[in-house]
Amino acid sequence: MKSLLVKNNKEEEEKSGIVLEKMYYMFIMLLTLTFGFDVYTQLGEYHVYSDKNKFDFCLKNCVLLMMIISSIVYSSLIRRIIITDKAKISNQECVNKTLMEVNEELKCFKHDFYNIIQAINGYLYLNDLIRIKKVL
Repeated sequence: MKSLLVKNNKEEEEKSGIVLEKMYYMFIMLLTLTFGFDVYTQLGEYHVYSDKNKFDFCLKNCVLLMMIISSIVYSSLIRRIIITDKAKISNQECVNKTLMEVNEELKCFKHDFYNIIQAINGYLYLNDLIRIKKVL
């Protein structure tokens, strides 16, 4: 049952990762289309502008382009952080799984060791050295 739940959680994480990936690319496309549409609508009237308005046009588009580039860089950095965090979490899960297995082995060893000590104690109480030698 536990392995089934873990499998379902991993499938959900993979699906959410795919959805985030699609959203990221849609975000980049939307920003690019917005910039392109804005420049296209203003280029039709570019020849009508005076020199001051042409400078304002270029300045506005440069600022808009810088905003788009900074948004893309920022979202890429966030995405990179998320990917590295997922890798760290996956690595930590492997370490935890290994530690749990070692802990279970130690519990088994402790149980067996306790039983051997109890048997030796009983044989010592009975003063039966032959059986003590068989246990050891």
